[in-house]
Amino acid sequence: AYHDVTLTISESGCTASYTDSVGVAQSILPDFQIENTSGCPGLVAQVVAQTESLVPVNYIWNFGDGFVSSQGITVYTYEMPGTYSITATAFTNEGCYDSLTITFPNAVTIFPNPDPSFTIDPQTMDVTDAETHITSVYQDGSCQYFMSDGGEMDECEFDYGWLASGVQTITHFVTSAEGCVSSTTGQ
Repeated sequence: AYHDVTLTISESGCTASYTDSVGVAQSILPDFQIENTSGCPGLVAQVVAQTESLVPVNYIWNFGDGFVSSQGITVYTYEMPGTYSITATAFTNEGCYDSLTITFPNAVTIFPNPDPSFTIDPQTMDVTDAETHITSVYQDGSCQYFMSDGGEMDECEFDYGWLASGVQTITHFVTSAEGCVSSTTGQ
């Protein structure tokens, strides 16, 4: 903040005054923000630091998984499931030295991708009885199957009668309650 300062000198009956403005650095007052705080692997989170100060302010962001940034605004992609605390530090290196560290516990949550594997029973069948039972390993979300003979199913466990003979493939998409999607293709 700036303050007006007046210097008055009196000597031998004469008085003179001089007024000027003097800046005194206040403690840094950071505004830290974390955007996009939960999702699936590949989540892009953004952190923003805005600080009022009369001198340049430096930043250190620790994203809780070993990644560190010294930018005031940083975009970071979380790849591994887990819950991460983020630490933000703002500090000055000139004027009145100051620093402030704030920890945001459990700031970002990355949900795991669901297991897209499935079982087929039986895997080999007679062309006269081409029915099989298909079960998704992951049962807590939604499932979608695409069969190479053109069939589709949106259940996680079902019986399927193949319309074509020969080696067939199944592509399975599974979506968790949190919206994370995984897929696999098998025969």
